[in-house]
Amino acid sequence: MTLAKNPRSHLASVESLLVEQFRALQSLISVTRAERSALVGANAAALLELLPRKQALQAELTRLEADRAEAVAAWGEAMAWTGVPLTLTELIRHLEPDGAERFRSLRQGVLALAQELKALTQGNHSLALSALERVAAVRDFMVSLSETSEGYQPWTGGRARAGTLLTMEQWA
Repeated sequence: MTLAKNPRSHLASVESLLVEQFRALQSLISVTRAERSALVGANAAALLELLPRKQALQAELTRLEADRAEAVAAWGEAMAWTGVPLTLTELIRHLEPDGAERFRSLRQGVLALAQELKALTQGNHSLALSALERVAAVRDFMVSLSETSEGYQPWTGGRARAGTLLTMEQWA
């Protein structure tokens, strides 16, 4: 991503990238909610369909974050920035009040969506682990049905039974 030397064009790029991040996060939240529905419904086919979309959105967010960091750095260069490393928060501090408020709102929106996404992802992770534990428990149960236990003796009747019955004297 190459940007012009004009600080305003850099700010416009940062703002545009923040809007794109906001929209990409909204899309990823939508896919994550669909993922939750598929997990709750044990719908493996739906999960397989959602995976490529989710991966593409995550890649898009990674690219947007890198582009935004580059645009913030380019604004710093255009403004002959010297001092602490320039971040979006630091850039906002040096804007006029109207522009700063617009950027602050966008930043807060992106952060709020990121928090929501994190909570949804953690919940989905727990649901997936729970489903895997259920599958493992069912598998173990099914395997145990086909195995004979060490102390088990099939019923043969007759003399084998006589040895297993206790008399009244043995009970006392």
